[in-house]
Amino acid sequence: MWQSGNYTMTSLCDRFNIPRTTGHKLTKRFLEEGESCLMDKSKAPLNSPQRTANKMEQAIIKLRKKHPDWGARKLKVLLQKKFSKQKIPSETTINAILKRNNLVISKRRRNPTEGKLFPIFDPSAPKFGVPITKESSKLATRDIAGL
Repeated sequence: MWQSGNYTMTSLCDRFNIPRTTGHKLTKRFLEEGESCLMDKSKAPLNSPQRTANKMEQAIIKLRKKHPDWGARKLKVLLQKKFSKQKIPSETTINAILKRNNLVISKRRRNPTEGKLFPIFDPSAPKFGVPITKESSKLATRDIAGL
C-alpha cells in the first residue's frame, strides 16, 4: 500500500493502529530484508555471556558419569581441585546442567496428605467436647444476651 504512493505514512499507521516510528521501522526493514522480515523472529539472545563454559559442562558430565550417585555438592568439591573457584558454577547451575543432560532421575513428588492416617475411632471418647444439656444451653443464652 505504501509503495503505491497513494497513502501517507501517517494515514497507514493510523489505519493499522501503530506508531509512525514503528511504521517507518517496518518499511525500512522491508526494503532491506524483503518479505522475510514479516515472519516471526526469535527474541532469544544470540549469545549468553553468563552461560557456563562448554569445557566446564563436559567436566561436570564426565564426573557425574564416573560417580553416578553423587550430587552437585560433591561434584563441586571435586571440581575445585581441577579448576579455579571463579570458574566453578554454583550447585544450582550444576544441578541444571545434570538435568539438562538427563543425568538426574527426578523423584516422584509425594502428596502432603499421603501417608497420614486418620485418627483411630474410639466410641467411648466424648464427641467434640462436653455434651450440651438444657441447663448449659440456657446459661449460654443468658451469657450471650447479657442477662
